[in-house]
Amino acid sequence: MPGEACHRMHWPSGILEGSGAPVAPATPPHSVNPFRDDVHGKVAGLHYTLRKPSKYLGQWFAPLVLFLHGAGERGDANGTNIMKVYKHGPWKSPGNESCLILAPQCPTGQLWPALAKELVVLVEQVAETYRVDRSRIYGTGLSLGAFGIWAVASLRPLLFAAVVPICGGFTLPVLSNDNMHALLRRAKLPVKKSELDPLGHLPVWLFHGAMDKRVDVAGSLNVWNVLGGRSTR
Repeated sequence: MPGEACHRMHWPSGILEGSGAPVAPATPPHSVNPFRDDVHGKVAGLHYTLRKPSKYLGQWFAPLVLFLHGAGERGDANGTNIMKVYKHGPWKSPGNESCLILAPQCPTGQLWPALAKELVVLVEQVAETYRVDRSRIYGTGLSLGAFGIWAVASLRPLLFAAVVPICGGFTLPVLSNDNMHALLRRAKLPVKKSELDPLGHLPVWLFHGAMDKRVDVAGSLNVWNVLGGRSTR
């Protein structure tokens, strides 16, 4: 497992190439933002931005990457701070023109693992609207977002084709009254094999820096050990 925390993701070549027979383009029922023509909308109480490949016309089934930001990019429930989701993430990474990038915003004071059900609803609606290849839906997140990806994967083990949790830790979905301190403590605790067993089929690419002062690196190491992972250090 690499010894550096990452804010840019480099996808393996070919993992996000388009496939499937041409179909009629869908008409998205959302407002379009002038910023890079990204689409902004709201589903299940979550404001989100969706970036489409520049040549995407809805005529092929596209892979979808769900990106969950960290705690610092949470915003007002009215969506006025949605631009924060562009601070980090896969926006400039190689290969991002071959997929749809879906980036919701976690409301201030809330946690991604408490919104796992809402995130599943969001992914399902976007997948239905934008001709997504359901066999190639990927999840990635930074710090708090990594916890969120694990929570979503635990809730819906077959939703993702692979996950890339960065600088986070494993958790099941939590209650809405859970807090950040409890989540950070959970990262230091051993992970139960019984909780990861339903995800044994899922390819996982873990990143975490050993000098991370926010989320203990044990959050990723514990998962790595239970999964019997292979280090790329």
